[in-house]
Amino acid sequence: MKNANVEKSNIKKEYEINLFKTSTFYNPLSVIIDGISFQLNKIHFYDKNGIVYTNSNSWFGDSSFNVYFKTTKEIKRKIKIEYQKQIPFIIKSKNDFDKRYDLYLPLSDFDLKVSYKKYSSMIIQQIQFYDSHNQLCDFKNCVKRLDNKLLDIRDKYEVHLKNINCLKNITEMYFLDELETLKGLAEKYYKEQQYITKYTVEDYLKEIKRN
Repeated sequence: MKNANVEKSNIKKEYEINLFKTSTFYNPLSVIIDGISFQLNKIHFYDKNGIVYTNSNSWFGDSSFNVYFKTTKEIKRKIKIEYQKQIPFIIKSKNDFDKRYDLYLPLSDFDLKVSYKKYSSMIIQQIQFYDSHNQLCDFKNCVKRLDNKLLDIRDKYEVHLKNINCLKNITEMYFLDELETLKGLAEKYYKEQQYITKYTVEDYLKEIKRN
């Protein structure tokens, strides 16, 4: 009888949390706590050191399904962020006038698969996991933009080109100076294009490892 009680005490209690679509034609998910529905703004996965991954969309995949998952502790509504207790909780979103809430989920309750891909001029982080109903849930974050310098060079080029086209009675020296500036910007633009083309996911992973 004693052994049976010990075995029973070692069984961890599980709680299932249901994130459901707020409405048919509205993407963000909601959660019910103590009979009250709370619409979500962001979904964070955290450990004792803080937030590790964030889903800023507040839905998963194509947003067409509800999400179910099990946690070892009951979800709570809180007024202060606490990472040490490792419980799922919601807290009022900052700077959100729609009165939505951020959901914090302990990373230890999930088996997340993290991968990275390059799309055009961005490095995208993809997070995937299966919920308790065996549905594949995923979300993506842009973790690095590669074209910031490129866009800055383009904007400067357009300004100098406009100077040539719009200004009247410009001197020959000013005209030649502007042409030289445009030539220099065009060369920088080409180099940035080459940098973006050659940049790989492996380059990004080396950067974050160094940091």
